[in-house]
Amino acid sequence: MWTSAGMGRAVASENDVIMRPRIRPVSPLPGVLYVHGAEADAGGALTWMRIASRARLINAIADAGYTMLSCDLGGVATWGNDTAISRITAAKNYLLTLQDVAAGKIVLVGQSMGGQNAMVWAAANPTLVDCIIAAIPVVNIQDVRNRVYQTSVDAAYSGGYSDATYGAAHSPYVIAGNGGLNGIPMQLWYGDSDTTCLPQYTQDMATRASAVELHQLSGGHAEATVAQIDPAVVLNYIAALP
Repeated sequence: MWTSAGMGRAVASENDVIMRPRIRPVSPLPGVLYVHGAEADAGGALTWMRIASRARLINAIADAGYTMLSCDLGGVATWGNDTAISRITAAKNYLLTLQDVAAGKIVLVGQSMGGQNAMVWAAANPTLVDCIIAAIPVVNIQDVRNRVYQTSVDAAYSGGYSDATYGAAHSPYVIAGNGGLNGIPMQLWYGDSDTTCLPQYTQDMATRASAVELHQLSGGHAEATVAQIDPAVVLNYIAALP
């Protein structure tokens, strides 16, 4: 895989990284957008490059022939808000202009908050999504807000977050319960002892949405848990989709 880091190519004043396979595919493949989580550093587009567990999966996807894009997407604590949705749209538009990227639907790969952002965007744009691959995803934002990240989540929404006000468009758990994620293929990887994103809510997604494949990992909300994801299982899932 080779990378090209820049600024403002997808979204003005935002970092972006393009990841390309070493060998070009015979024909264009779906573009892959990496959707970062709530990070400790500014931006988010570059974070995966410093974390071995994430780089392993991203390298494997690119080496399989897929062109990938990572962007700041509005910052490190958007929590599925309107800014995240609009920036993912801009990133998708740019991704589709890149060499060897097929026209049409894209693949979304997200971690933690990035899983939430991917699902929220997919619900708003179901015809543009090939599939979602989500690692330790934030599924029930109300629960995460109440127990762990109240200040950060509330700052992302005018007047603070609540399911009653924002859930129907911004919480994957609520959206799925209303049928808004039906038909969108999703492969969800979760930790069996995750105390940030409780396993029960990710498990519930298998009955709240119609096309969910669940994979349980050993561990909590940590990079060590993400490191257990088998890239071959991810790649087979993406390749098997019509």
